Amino acid sequence: MSTNNDQIKQRNLNRYNMLCDIFYNGPKRRTQIAEKLSIRKSSITSIAEELIRQNWLTNIDTAHPRSPLCFNKKKCCLALSHETTKLRAGLYTLDGKLFKTSKVSLHKNMTYDDFLYETNLLCSQILHKSKSKALMVGIALPGIIDSTNNNVLHSASAPQLSHKNLGDDLSHILKLPCLIENDVRASLMGALWFEPKWHNLQNAIYIDITEGVSTALLVNGTLHKGFNNAAGEIGHIKAGDQNRKCHCGKIDCLETYISIPALAKTVELNGFFSIDELIQKLQPQQLENGLNSLANILRPLIAAIDPEIILLGNQEPNFYKLCMPILKKLLKTNINLEIVSDSNSSALTGIASKILNAIFANTHQLLH
Repeated sequence: MSTNNDQIKQRNLNRYNMLCDIFYNGPKRRTQIAEKLSIRKSSITSIAEELIRQNWLTNIDTAHPRSPLCFNKKKCCLALSHETTKLRAGLYTLDGKLFKTSKVSLHKNMTYDDFLYETNLLCSQILHKSKSKALMVGIALPGIIDSTNNNVLHSASAPQLSHKNLGDDLSHILKLPCLIENDVRASLMGALWFEPKWHNLQNAIYIDITEGVSTALLVNGTLHKGFNNAAGEIGHIKAGDQNRKCHCGKIDCLETYISIPALAKTVELNGFFSIDELIQKLQPQQLENGLNSLANILRPLIAAIDPEIILLGNQEPNFYKLCMPILKKLLKTNINLEIVSDSNSSALTGIASKILNAIFANTHQLLH
């Protein structure tokens, strides 16, 4: 029995490594895959035939059954990202290409049932229009997320989702396996999955400054979530003594000093505005004051983790380019700071990477 189980585990591992090899290196012949992964060609051939039968893989030239293998474009994953006032959806092929997007507005007073209804409608419409078959769905959202049990423990920006088993509820409604993840943690996953130069990172800090401020932590090659799934949630640590009121109910939280809304308030920019408008009005010292509050929180975190690199999200490229040299100066560190490329820094791409990894790792469960 043990020997049989070991053989099954080895086959599953070989299948996972084979799919990752095609994902990262493009279409390949069976012999090339076998040589690259040091796996018997007969094993690769057997796995390939299984995946072709299930329409996961196909031969580039269908007239020649031994031509290079590639992913079947009709199979995909469905990624969702909760972005304060909207829910964004994206369909990704198994080789990581985003080929269809859609979105729906989210209203402040919507209930949990309203959210489930709108999500179901959005997903149904994007799948129907694309005529694609999704293998799995995932959603990234702000807050403290227990991704192991598919629970939203707390979300200040989406309170109707707090204390809900969102993953299982979406799985039931959409009839698909579902994953959930914190949006900033998902963004770090996306950077690690899609950026080849960071595949082997072991220790890193990812910083996100948008509506709030948060970090995601990579420790010894593993995403560090902490005992209460709140590791990296620095936005509501006390960071000053200016009696600034935070939307969470506390006073002087870090995000009242450094976040897009906080900086806009500093320069008296109200209503709808663009990031470029904020940058134009923002004085260097005003930005440095805000980033200094962040640096004070980051220094002990850097000392504890000893990261190889500090990554900055890039949802607002001009803003992050302005922040990076100031933050590096304030941190007084030799650790390299880099901005994640625009296409790989979003929570949507990040949750897609988590879904793809889960699909490749659990192919044996999804095949039948």
